[in-house]
Amino acid sequence: MKGLHIGALCLLGCSILAGGCSIADNRTPEELLSLAAAGLSGKDRYVFEGKSAFIDGGGVQKGAVSFQGSVTGHSRLKMETYSEEGGKTGDAGDMQMDPSGLLRRLREAKKTVTVDPARSDENITVLHIELDPEQSTREWKRRMQSEWASVASRKAQNEKMYAGLSGPLKRKFIQEWNRELNLSGRELERMLDSLHVMSACELTIDRTRLLPLQIAETSTLDYESAGMRRKEGKTTDIRFVSFDGIEAQTVHAARKRDTMFR
Repeated sequence: MKGLHIGALCLLGCSILAGGCSIADNRTPEELLSLAAAGLSGKDRYVFEGKSAFIDGGGVQKGAVSFQGSVTGHSRLKMETYSEEGGKTGDAGDMQMDPSGLLRRLREAKKTVTVDPARSDENITVLHIELDPEQSTREWKRRMQSEWASVASRKAQNEKMYAGLSGPLKRKFIQEWNRELNLSGRELERMLDSLHVMSACELTIDRTRLLPLQIAETSTLDYESAGMRRKEGKTTDIRFVSFDGIEAQTVHAARKRDTMFR
């Protein structure tokens, strides 16, 4: 009888698999986001690549940067960035892109999460995540203030900035530097006072493994500068290459990659 019981369970399991049952079935969009975030944080190592760029008011892409990164030991992040021309720009410096941290931020943020049925199928689920505008605006203000503080801390007394200057020329350089710094700082304050940000993400999830395959984040910044309303954007696309040495993309999902990865 025991053997018959085990055999029945095996047949039941095979029947479920044959029927296309997925662990993602009957999950809410919010649950799928949480499961994908947990799945990625549980991976000892993974590799990813992507591209980030600013979009000006005319829709023209500016300052595109490609990046490649890897995480080992769950949290040790290593990244390299490349310019549009393909030249290596360094080890990412301030542009540390932590996919696990990004998913954790999305999971904890105030948001609306829905499934995009037109782009989802039996292999993948595409989530559309609209972030709360007030929260997005606060985060961008904090980020820009932090970046400005880093710039402002680069004092004009740095030898590389006035190499070859001495006496009156050196003093004039330092005065001009401080004047421009103060003007730029006041302009930034006015811009941040009028800033409004809309941010959204698209998260593609492997339905079988409940792991993220791709994250596409877009932010639109609307602000006032020189008495005029201006608008620009920031896009970041991340594609996961492998998890624990196993290729991330299913054959089906690979065919649906964004054109930027082709």
